[in-house]
Amino acid sequence: MAEGMSLIEIGKIIKPHGIRGEVKVIPFTDRPEQFIEISSLYVEREEKEGEWIAVERARIQNRFVLLLLEGIKSIEDAEQLRGSLLKVYESSFSPLPKGSHYIFEIVGLKVKTTGGELIGSVVDVMKMPASDVYVVDTGEKEVLIPAIKYFVKKIDTGAGEITIEPIEGLLD
Repeated sequence: MAEGMSLIEIGKIIKPHGIRGEVKVIPFTDRPEQFIEISSLYVEREEKEGEWIAVERARIQNRFVLLLLEGIKSIEDAEQLRGSLLKVYESSFSPLPKGSHYIFEIVGLKVKTTGGELIGSVVDVMKMPASDVYVVDTGEKEVLIPAIKYFVKKIDTGAGEITIEPIEGLLD
């Protein structure tokens, strides 16, 4: 697949909303307003093959996104989409400000110390109130690294690595 052509998860349908086919989505992005810019989504259902569905309307409600998708006209139709993952092509993401990264760019990066010691790889990014937290698999256990400048000194997606400055107890 060409660069920018991989599908990235951006949300999950958690339930129908109302009786006219809208669905409630938990977004996997810090910018749920991106859903408003999207014209179609790849809807990956649990028991069926995924398909591209046009977005008729998107709106933000609190920390959720409400979507009306083409062909989904009733609560029963919407119920069929419960649990579906929503994906878009990586190339459809808007550029972020310098120094910011999408979660999909972070997961999989190797983590090393400023001294060059390999710690492991990022397997998840937890969204926490104060800051994101990188979940790093060391091969023996998982360690949590707060994604703040105090610890994270450099993120180089081109080289596939994150450089951290550990303090005593951080990697225990």
